This record gives sequence, structure tokens and C-alpha cells, in this order.
Amino acid sequence: MCPHRKLHFVGRVDSQFKLRGKKVNPDHIEEVLVSNDNVLQAAVICLKQNVPAPSIQLGVCVSLRKDTQLMGMRHNLCNWCAEHGIATIPTAWKLGFESLPTTRSGKLDREKMIETFCERPNLEDKIRGY
Repeated sequence: MCPHRKLHFVGRVDSQFKLRGKKVNPDHIEEVLVSNDNVLQAAVICLKQNVPAPSIQLGVCVSLRKDTQLMGMRHNLCNWCAEHGIATIPTAWKLGFESLPTTRSGKLDREKMIETFCERPNLEDKIRGY
């Protein structure tokens, strides 16, 4: 409660958000992705874009096992999500072999991941020569 006896809404305690009218639970998508044998870590983030119009995109950062073939992995993981009942399939993917960034306390650093989405091309696209 604020000093003027008014409630101040700060935000949600959980990580759920709405995307195109559907409730998205990032934790559930992360659990499904990590259940894939090729995935070591996964993090779902909400990407807000203003070009050409304001929109929200569901992004995923995935850390893969070293012996995983990158080619076609995004397609395979989309299918994996669909097979496990994920209704909202992420549209932006960052696949790589490095560990996902963490804060000093060891939690996933989602702000750093959002920066990574903006500054680095997808490794799978780099392999294809995009």
C-alpha cells in the first residue's frame, strides 16, 4: 500500500503473460524443452518489438548438448513442443552450445538473453549462410 492509502499494482508474481489472447506459461514450455534429450537448458522470454508495429513475440534460448546437430533442430523442437501439448509455439529461437547467462545468484539472466536476441544472429541461420 502506498503512503496515500492507495494500492499500487507492480506486476505479476509469476512469469505468465498473454500472447495474442492466450495465456502463456513459460515455465511449462521450458520443462517440455528440457525433457528433450538434446537440450541442456531452455529459457522462454517475452520479446517486445516496435517495428513495424508494437508486438510481442515468444522467444526461446536453448543450450544444446555438444554432440547435437544444429541443422533442423529448431524444427525438431517446434514439433517436440506440439507433441507435448504446447499450444503457443515460440517463433524466435536462439540455439547454441554455450550455457545460458546467469545472474550472480545463479538464476537465469533473462535481461541478458533479451539483449542477446537483439545483437546476435541465430547460429542455425549462420550455418546456412543467412
